[in-house]
Amino acid sequence: MKYSAILGVAMVTFSAYALSVDVLAQTVKTKSKTIATESVDAARPLVPEEKILFLELADESLRVLPNEASQPLVKKVLADTKINAAVGGRLLKRFWVVNAKDMRTTADRAQVLKLLRANSSVRSVSENRIYKPFIFNDPGYPNQKNLYTGANQTSSPVYDSEFVKLLERTPSSAESMVRVAVLDTGIAPAPDLNNQFDVEANFVEGVDYDFNNERFVSNSALFADATEPATSGANGGEPFYHGSKVQSLINAAADNSSGIVGMDRALRVSQIRVLSDSGGDSVSVMFGVLWSVGLYDRFVVESGEDPNFEFFARLPPNNNPANVVNLSLGGNSSCSSFEQAAIDFVLNNSSTLIVAAAGNSALYGEQVPFAPANCNGVISVGASTTRFGDASYGNVSPALITSTLGGEPSVGDNLPVTEPSILRSMNGVSFASGTSFSTPLVSGVLATALRLGLSEGVTSASLIQALKDTGHEFQDPESYCVQISDPVSNPRPCGTILNTSAFLLAVTGVDISGTTTSPPASDEVVEPAPDEDTSSNQPISDGGELPSEPEESNPTETASFQFSGTVNNVDASSIGLVANDPAVDPSSYSVSFARDSSSFVINLSIPGVYRLSFEADRVSESSEVQAASAGQTLFVSDVTLDSDSRQITATDPMAQETADGSPSSGTTASSGGGGGGGAINLMGLLGMLLLLGIAKFSGPQKFQL
Repeated sequence: MKYSAILGVAMVTFSAYALSVDVLAQTVKTKSKTIATESVDAARPLVPEEKILFLELADESLRVLPNEASQPLVKKVLADTKINAAVGGRLLKRFWVVNAKDMRTTADRAQVLKLLRANSSVRSVSENRIYKPFIFNDPGYPNQKNLYTGANQTSSPVYDSEFVKLLERTPSSAESMVRVAVLDTGIAPAPDLNNQFDVEANFVEGVDYDFNNERFVSNSALFADATEPATSGANGGEPFYHGSKVQSLINAAADNSSGIVGMDRALRVSQIRVLSDSGGDSVSVMFGVLWSVGLYDRFVVESGEDPNFEFFARLPPNNNPANVVNLSLGGNSSCSSFEQAAIDFVLNNSSTLIVAAAGNSALYGEQVPFAPANCNGVISVGASTTRFGDASYGNVSPALITSTLGGEPSVGDNLPVTEPSILRSMNGVSFASGTSFSTPLVSGVLATALRLGLSEGVTSASLIQALKDTGHEFQDPESYCVQISDPVSNPRPCGTILNTSAFLLAVTGVDISGTTTSPPASDEVVEPAPDEDTSSNQPISDGGELPSEPEESNPTETASFQFSGTVNNVDASSIGLVANDPAVDPSSYSVSFARDSSSFVINLSIPGVYRLSFEADRVSESSEVQAASAGQTLFVSDVTLDSDSRQITATDPMAQETADGSPSSGTTASSGGGGGGGAINLMGLLGMLLLLGIAKFSGPQKFQL
């Protein structure tokens, strides 16, 4: 997203320039990776988009008020903290778009965040982060087939990705049409790609924030063209063509004497330009995700409460929503509240699978170090080698969903990709490495699963679980992930490596070697007309059925709730969920707690009322949180699954008091389906609009390719 005006002279000057969302890792060396810890960013000035913030007020009752009634309260908060800022529209009835005009450096932003966090009327603040493509390039000419099969390895163990089986298979004309949205730097002319995409959108040149009028604006002509300018690279030179190279791994044309062979040439692709070589902001990425799945208008009108598009840009409708969103980009930080909220909106209102690169900084963390790969519900992808090892550059974590070939520059094993630049290659081939390129390979496998047809009973949650359960173990004794593993205390420090055939067999019943062990869910698929798009993107929840599955009488519904305005420091071990009707099978419902987003993740199948109980610190009327003391007060909330709408709602938690009126500190054991927290909530994608952090204020963040 470009910005159309230069900000005026700052009215308030803050001392030096310090950290913000562009968190760099403080490094603690451990074997071949470094432990990811947040540290102070090097001093630098802010670009205009980084002055955009998302502010959430603490008083939840304000959400029912119209914008004109609650906006003055936001302005009062800014005035009380002596912050000169313009207030725009509201998203999800929670997040106010604020242009903090006087922030000039990262130090200014750190000071603004500090002031807002200290204000009792503020629940959270999120930055408009800057994301960049993850670029790793080392030209070479290893054979694509040799790399995919591991044939260039002379010693065991050898990882055969089985991608060649997908490249060489002949898809049936009866298979479902599936669309992949590539949110990246856009597309460039190349014989391999010219006829391989049919939807374009441009959030870099086509959508701006007008600082003079404090609103988002669009240019319809520029928005409709995702072409990456040939002079948009460093110093006016050619760009890297990151988006073109990413798409080529998904569906590059075959038998055209140019470039490479994509995993499935029949896949439909939407090219959404949200970055340039220098990066792009989280607003562009999130809006791009929403638009790519056909939810942008609904998000703005329903959640942004802007039916006339007075603040948000009116964009052309997208009548071809994507089934899979590929995000080969990211930034070194945790998933913000605003990012998570946007992703949850997508996941709760569509069946989209969101796939994101884990990053190339050789970091290790309990959670994936980079956003949006570490957002709940996102399928995070790392990079592995042909010897069942982790790539030297790849970020790793026990929370990684899967990994696959990303190239290994240290031994010359780089991935062949389509090269649009005739200055770099005369035959349309170059070589690249990075999680940016392992990610589209996973997106391609997921799209293949949807094309083949999911077996009966396969849900979005079980599909993601299958990626982990069917995966290969890391085996290379020289790799970091094997060296730090322990059979008892740390059996899978980096997750697992994609096992293509086992995964597809588990979720579709199809053996890609040619044998079908069980039929897909649908016995008959009607071949679409030549111009018909049968991409299915119907609303589901995390436990709901994916496209082409038969509807169950009581499918599992999933919802995520945050009670940060009422409670803090939840004791996960105290969480319990019990049905009011004792006849309800306890195995039909469950609850967990996602610590990274302070969210209760509730799964229900049978309509009715349930009692959620947990212990936590209570937030006083002044919104000041008491000292952390897990189990200080017992809270209960009524959770309801409506039989008609299948929507899950929850009341604000109420503190239980003893006979003398003092807060109770009793413990409620978890019910049969209940459980502790800490697990990643696999539901709730966005595509990519950043969510505000609980009781925190985050500013713009950068994404990398």
